[in-house]
Amino acid sequence: MIKSGFYIIKDSFFEKMSDPYLKGNKKQNRPHYYCLKEEDNEIYWMIPLSSKIHKYKKIINLKEKEGKKCDILHITMLDNDKESVFLIQDMFPITEKYIERKYTIAGNHLIL
Repeated sequence: MIKSGFYIIKDSFFEKMSDPYLKGNKKQNRPHYYCLKEEDNEIYWMIPLSSKIHKYKKIINLKEKEGKKCDILHITMLDNDKESVFLIQDMFPITEKYIERKYTIAGNHLIL
């Protein structure tokens, strides 16, 4: 796995973990960003992405109106010219055996 790469996670991970706070996998179609690996083991930390820009802009704007910094969400533009939201508050650990494949746009592995 390449640090700062985007990956698709196997549905079996979400079936096995069955945590209500994990975002749905959308039939192995939701990209996840690999942000860091723990040094002492094979645990990778992944951040899910969402295309629900309007929903998360509302949350960001509300926090900013309250004078708070929004460090749980980050909106970005991907290579396919579409905005996505990093759902930092939904970060989770995973092992490489649950990685299905690289997330690609036009056949190219998306790397931040």
